[in-house]
Amino acid sequence: MKKTVLLVVTVILATLSVKSQQLDYSFKEVYEITEPTSLVIESDNSNIEVIAHDGNNIEVFYTVQKGNNLLKMTKDEIEDKVSN
Repeated sequence: MKKTVLLVVTVILATLSVKSQQLDYSFKEVYEITEPTSLVIESDNSNIEVIAHDGNNIEVFYTVQKGNNLLKMTKDEIEDKVSN
């Protein structure tokens, strides 16, 4: 019985861990870079998190929300709505 409960708890924790590591975003852009590179980030209304990694690119994940709901839109769709 104890082994069954331990197995169920382990499976639940593993599932929650995998879900918490999944990044949910509206769209992403990738920029190829050459070294040395500096990064400048500007925003009027954003939460920004920078995570370093080894590689020759910068990935930018954009999250667009309305009423606390994630909007799955492309960059072009967002620009069209803003310009109207």
